[in-house]
Amino acid sequence: MVLPGNATTAFIHTLMKYIIAISITLLITGNRPIVAQVPSGVHGISLPLLSGSTISLDTLSTPLKAVVFLSPECPLCCNYTKVLNTFDSLYAHQVTIIGVFTGKGDSVADYQRFARKYEVRFKLATDTAKVLSAALHASVTPEVFLWNNLETVVYKGAIDNWALSLGKQRVRTTQHYLQNAIESYFAGREITPASTKAVGCYIHEQ
Repeated sequence: MVLPGNATTAFIHTLMKYIIAISITLLITGNRPIVAQVPSGVHGISLPLLSGSTISLDTLSTPLKAVVFLSPECPLCCNYTKVLNTFDSLYAHQVTIIGVFTGKGDSVADYQRFARKYEVRFKLATDTAKVLSAALHASVTPEVFLWNNLETVVYKGAIDNWALSLGKQRVRTTQHYLQNAIESYFAGREITPASTKAVGCYIHEQ
């Protein structure tokens, strides 16, 4: 079928706009796969910090934000504080790391003891009503969600592959998922894998 002149022009104009839009998107994201958009339920959430102030996830200025769900009773969460402390120092101006205690199963005193015992240097917040964990569909601790200023989740899942299951770990870590995602993002490389299955303690209904 041959389109009339005006229709052909309009079609070409629409097609060019579509191609330009796709090109701009690719230019912005490069090889960074989109795991998912940050759920709308996350927007506007402010969480109380153990330091006494509050933090708004919408106003963080770093290019990347890493929310890690934690439990003071989970052995793996205790083990991973050292790794997260290292990342907090290494990527201080690039990534905001926030450890989030979710639910009502533990007290603020429990969280503070956890922070002191493991000398936590990254931000710690509480999500008593489980608003954030529900919005992100977090299921275990520790589980990390990494997103950028375009509200795109670029990685979610395990911090690395050290833990095979609760109580069973590798002799040494061979896949540094979170660090790889951060490094790949800033280098403009494809993030592979962009999603893994987190291993840890289940976030119970409380």
